[in-house]
Amino acid sequence: MRTVSRSRNLTTAKAEARIQARQERAYAELHAPDRPAEMPPAVPNDVTELDDRELMRLFGEMTQWVGYYAGLLAKAQIAEKYADSILEIRRAQAVIGKLSKTVTAAKAEAASDQDVVDAQNHCLDAYATRKQHQIGYENADRLSSFLSRELTRRTARSDRDSRAARWTT
Repeated sequence: MRTVSRSRNLTTAKAEARIQARQERAYAELHAPDRPAEMPPAVPNDVTELDDRELMRLFGEMTQWVGYYAGLLAKAQIAEKYADSILEIRRAQAVIGKLSKTVTAAKAEAASDQDVVDAQNHCLDAYATRKQHQIGYENADRLSSFLSRELTRRTARSDRDSRAARWTT
């Protein structure tokens, strides 16, 4: 009986190692930009007070932050998916090792297995990290879009003013 348990654990360890290796490859293939600065730039309440050059600089900085947060979000999504995979492997391993009369009883016993509990906690941590990065990405993207709209408004106004000046002079 001990040999069977040991081989199952070895099989689980090998499967988890393969998953970990795939996760590392996915991280390596992900070309996420570096952190642009210490903190994202502060967007003033009234962007109309900024001159065109300041607005364009702010838009460029915010666009860099969108890229950075998109990279963090992608890594967090990858980590969450692989954490889910490890949880499923550990649940299956725990159910296989239980001798219960019903499937429900075996699943309940497996849920109390320390390896399963640890994997569930890891999944929750991965989920929380993904949500944090998702909020950062969505906020930066929203501000970047806001700045883009202001730039578009100014460009349209400039075109309209130059057309009007041609007809009035």
